[in-house]
Amino acid sequence: MTPATASVKPPEAAAAGFPELRCQARACFREQGLPSRRIEAYKYSDLTFLAREKWVGESPASGLPPGLPEPWGRRLLWLNGRFLDPGENAGEIQEIGAIATHPPAGLKALLGQLADPDDPLVNLNTMRFDHGGWIDLPAGARPEQPLELFFTHVPGDHPTAAHTRLALHLGANSRLVLIERHVGADQGPACLASLVAEIDLEPGAELVHLRLIQMGTQGRMLGRTEARVGAGACYRAFNYDAGTRLARHALRVRLVAPGAVTDLAGVQVLQGREQADNDVTVIHDAISTRSRQYFRGVLAGHSRGIYSGRIKVEPKAQKTDASQESAGLLLSRQAEADTRPQLEIYADDVICNHGASTGAIDPDSLFYLQSRGIDAASARRMIAYGFAARVFATLEIPALKSAVTHLIAGRLQAPEEIREWL
Repeated sequence: MTPATASVKPPEAAAAGFPELRCQARACFREQGLPSRRIEAYKYSDLTFLAREKWVGESPASGLPPGLPEPWGRRLLWLNGRFLDPGENAGEIQEIGAIATHPPAGLKALLGQLADPDDPLVNLNTMRFDHGGWIDLPAGARPEQPLELFFTHVPGDHPTAAHTRLALHLGANSRLVLIERHVGADQGPACLASLVAEIDLEPGAELVHLRLIQMGTQGRMLGRTEARVGAGACYRAFNYDAGTRLARHALRVRLVAPGAVTDLAGVQVLQGREQADNDVTVIHDAISTRSRQYFRGVLAGHSRGIYSGRIKVEPKAQKTDASQESAGLLLSRQAEADTRPQLEIYADDVICNHGASTGAIDPDSLFYLQSRGIDAASARRMIAYGFAARVFATLEIPALKSAVTHLIAGRLQAPEEIREWL
């Protein structure tokens, strides 16, 4: 993989694309400003503090940063917002920065159409994005290898900001496994990254979407994903939040035709003063649709994990089957878990339920492991690992499941007994 050449447009040129859309977003953002707790969706994540920093664009970095992890699929790499051109390996993806001034018709028809214009972060991203990916998968296409989009940020001399845009269209009966990774540093000035993803699934399409946020203790990751799921299509998303000073992601899925399905899962493994905020909404807008939400948090130190889950069933969405479940495991007295499950139902022939729980490690479980000769510290880590790793039980791709569970084990400093199982 070699650095991009002149074929990739500079950020100034890329940011000139979609002028009408950007103009509308700019006008909205000037009226809205950065979101505060007065906006219900940002009740737990007041972002007005971002105005105190003078953010500049990320500086181009020379060469690849050291210590990049092994690829989990066919990797495409962005370094400080600059695309490192893989040449013939680009396949079905196009770099948005290279096509923004002359976008293809499919991208023009999708970009800006699903993302909520009432969300200030959407408008901020629309104003500023200069890189990202456009994926247009034709009907029936099923790439064998997962596609990994890897965004890494190397700190500079000043607080930096990068704004990424993703747009995905999957044709009828196509299938894609997409891995999205955001990695930052623990040292240097603060780094702000924003991401907006718009996803459109045609009838029978399936997208397995694994997102990992590891922006470092100096990183702030703010994002929003909007997905529209057609008849018989399936959107499966797995989120992993760990090692980021502040991560907030809003995920909204609309099931627009009979037989549409979505399975959404996520885990927060936090320590120190890290905070992760998952704001999840599923809208059932057609008959015979199904959704599942399953989120967990393992919280240590002074960390804070937030899950707001909402199921909305429109009047015409009879025979809806929907559930949401969330749980938090507190490893210290200073950690905090905030959970808000919500149901909004306007149909009468539905199956909908939700559940939430938060607590410390069960003393009986701890005693059981200690009675088998395991020391208390190792027993606590084993319980925490099992609690977190369960989120990925339904990830039916063995290589990816193994990779994520190894990350969790390393994050929790799991003992050798667990590493042997993996």
